Amino acid sequence: MFQFDGGKKERETCFVTHGAMGHLDPAQPPVRRKPYSTILAVPFAELILPQELYESIQIDMDSKFSVPTYSRVILPLAELLSGDFFTEYIKKGNILMLSEGKQGVNDVYSLRDGVLTLALEKESYERAGLAGEPDGAKGKRGARARWLVEINLRQPSMLHGKKGFDRIVYAFKNVLNKPVTWLFCNLEGEGPSISGSLGQTFSRQDQLSPKYNSWPSS
Repeated sequence: MFQFDGGKKERETCFVTHGAMGHLDPAQPPVRRKPYSTILAVPFAELILPQELYESIQIDMDSKFSVPTYSRVILPLAELLSGDFFTEYIKKGNILMLSEGKQGVNDVYSLRDGVLTLALEKESYERAGLAGEPDGAKGKRGARARWLVEINLRQPSMLHGKKGFDRIVYAFKNVLNKPVTWLFCNLEGEGPSISGSLGQTFSRQDQLSPKYNSWPSS
């Protein structure tokens, strides 16, 4: 659904896990050992299943999982850190956001689990003055220098009046201040509802259900 950029480390390494899964307790599924920790770390997954298992899982998924609602939101970065939007959606809520732009070409922003990720061109990064690290595979010829900045907005230090947080707000208001179009998904509600924060800057887009494909057995 959300094609979040996992950063340079995830793009350079491919992990493969195999073996018997063993017995699973549906009430307490494992979250720390592999492959479960790996699956939980990514926002998008594809399953390849035998026909009989697919039919059982599809019925179970359709009955237990709600269909998420996605909206189009036009906001500058600074608005994410102000008012009810910052308090209710980021500090307390559970939302996913992905900005317009092409990965590896434009400045692209994403928000997941309270972590705001900025994939910036070199010029934007230097002007913003935020701490980050080089993004992309090393030694790739012809590639423009890019930088990755990750900000955990749920940390206790992420509050107005704190020096580090005010530096971020300054960069968003004075450098990375262009309004951008976001894909917005509220995992704990239907869609944007805080009128004081969003006003008329959003429009309902669509509901997205899991996509199923089948292939004939050879």
